Amino acid sequence: MGSHLEIYARKKNGVEFPADISLSPLQTDEDLLVTAAVRDISKRKAAEDQIELNYYIQKVTNSMLKISLEPLSMEERFERILDLILNVPNLSLQSKGTIYLKDPNAEVLSLRAQHGFTEKESLPCTEITLGHCLCGKSAAMSKLMYAEDMDPIHEIHDAEMFPHGHYCVPIVSGKKLYGLLNVYIQEGHKRSNREEDFLTSVTSTLAAIIDRDRAEKEKKDLQRQLAQAEKLAALGRFTANIAHEIRNPLTAMGGFARRLDKTIPENTK
Repeated sequence: MGSHLEIYARKKNGVEFPADISLSPLQTDEDLLVTAAVRDISKRKAAEDQIELNYYIQKVTNSMLKISLEPLSMEERFERILDLILNVPNLSLQSKGTIYLKDPNAEVLSLRAQHGFTEKESLPCTEITLGHCLCGKSAAMSKLMYAEDMDPIHEIHDAEMFPHGHYCVPIVSGKKLYGLLNVYIQEGHKRSNREEDFLTSVTSTLAAIIDRDRAEKEKKDLQRQLAQAEKLAALGRFTANIAHEIRNPLTAMGGFARRLDKTIPENTK
C-alpha cells in the first residue's frame, strides 16, 4: 500500500509512527473483504535515515576537502561550503546560513560568509560578541545551541527579521575556538539529532580546513623569513668580501702615506 510513499499510522494514544501496510483481498459469498497488516517500521526507518545521513556526511566532507584544495580565498571557500551544506536533501534547513571567524585579538566573531539572503531581507549580524545572544553564547561555551524560534535568548531583535529558528554550531579544534556555523531553520521545527550530527561533522571538517589554511600561511611566512635571512646573510658575505678587497690596497696606501709624512718637508702641499 502506498508504494514510493512514506506512510504513517496513529496509535490509540495519538502517537504517529512510520508504517508498512500490506493488503490482502478475501472473496466471500457475501462480499469482498480486505485484511490489512500494519507494521511499525520505526527501527528500520531510523536505520535507513542513518545510512542516508552517513552517505551525505561522507559526500559533503569529500566535497569540502576538494574545495579546500582549490586556489580560492577563505571567504570564497566558505561561500561554496555554505551552498553545499544548505542544499542537502531531506534536512529541514532553510537555504540560509552564515560562517563567522573569531578575531584572534578580540572577543568578537566577524562575519566571513553568508548564503541565501536577499537585499529585501534583514541581513545577519556582521559582528557577534562572545557570550552575547544565542550565537555568542554558543561560541563562548563551545557548545551547539538550538532555538526553534525567536525566543528570549535572542538578545538582538530586528522588526524586519523573518521568523526562524537556529542551529548555532561552534567551529572548534581541540579546545581552540575558530568560529561559528549558523544555520537557519523553519520556525517551530523540532530539534533533530540527524541534523545536529550532520552539522557537527561539517564544523569538524571546517576546523580542519582552517587549521590547514593557517598552517600553510605560517609555512609561507617562515619561507619568506628564511628567504629574507638568506638575503641578509648573502649581503653580509658580499659586504665582507668588498671590505677585504678595499682594505688590502688601503693598508698599502696607508703605509706609503706614513713614510711620505716622515720624509716630506713641513707645510708642503
